[in-house]
Amino acid sequence: MFENELLPALGIPEGAFHHEHMSSRILDHMVEANHLELATWDLIEGDLGRVKALMTGARPGPREDKKFLYDIVANKRNGIDVDKFDYLARDSYYSGVTLSCDTSRLMEFCKARGGV
Repeated sequence: MFENELLPALGIPEGAFHHEHMSSRILDHMVEANHLELATWDLIEGDLGRVKALMTGARPGPREDKKFLYDIVANKRNGIDVDKFDYLARDSYYSGVTLSCDTSRLMEFCKARGGV
């Protein structure tokens, strides 16, 4: 459905998208199509851009605090992120394969390093 329905509706040719960037474009489409205003949610200019940067893993400038937040959804440093955990759980469930990785344990013992 994603490739056959949503991509053409967004004007994106088949095979011309990257998962994280596509999520960012879907968010833009949802905001525009539903005429959503930032003020409705007490958001300021730049918040939408920050959310999209978190989704794509676009690391902030050297002076921004809490850079580790940009590794949570799309970790470009080591590839371990919640998006991968979601794939593992969902794909194993729908394919009938038992997941042999305890992602909750991994999350419990993860440590964030803010200065990285």
